[in-house]
This record gives sequence, C-alpha cells and structure tokens, in this order.
Amino acid sequence: MIVDDDDRFVRVVSELLVRDGFHVVGAARDRTQGLGLITDVSPEVAIVDLHLGQGSGIELIADIVRAGLAARVFLVLVSSCAEDDLREVFMLSAADGYLPKLDLSAGAIRHMLGQNGS
Repeated sequence: MIVDDDDRFVRVVSELLVRDGFHVVGAARDRTQGLGLITDVSPEVAIVDLHLGQGSGIELIADIVRAGLAARVFLVLVSSCAEDDLREVFMLSAADGYLPKLDLSAGAIRHMLGQNGS
C-alpha cells in the first residue's frame, strides 16, 4: 500500500513494485484515506510519504499506532528530503524504516523486511 499525494509517484512506484513481485493493495492520498485503507485491507507494508497534502506521514503513523494497527503493518516512511534530515524525523516516529524516495525499490523494501525478521 502507498500513501502519497503525488499521483505520478504512486503510479511509478506501484508499477515498479508489481514488476518486482509485490502486490500493491491500494493507494491513498492523505492521512484520513491512509488510515481507512490500512484498516480495511490490512497491508503487510505501507509506504508513507512524509509530506501529504492533508496532514503528514508522521501524523498518519501516529494514528495507526493509536488505532492499534502498527503491529500488523510494516511502516516505511519516505521523503524527497535529504537522508540525514529524514533519519532525524524517522527516529522521532513509530515507522519501522525510512527511505529517501530516490532509493525506494522492491529490493530496499525486501532488505528492510529481512532485517526486521518479517
């Protein structure tokens, strides 16, 4: 699942992940849609953009934790910010991993899942 307000990014990443064996169960554009979709489809992985049109990825991840859903989904925070800046934000969040958007790939997601024991 992908949560990002950039339709082009969602399309490109979806195609990339599907081509490399992932099944993308849906996409959401904002915090409210993201929480609803996670509740409805229970994805194994959610790729969440830091900067959403309405709300932020950090707020969405906090909503997921408050709803008791964090244990069932691997949360990956992504951003076009520099990696050092993203690392600091990630450390303050409940995300399971983070990636600069330029480094996002099926291999990077698999690597994160492997490190987490998933």
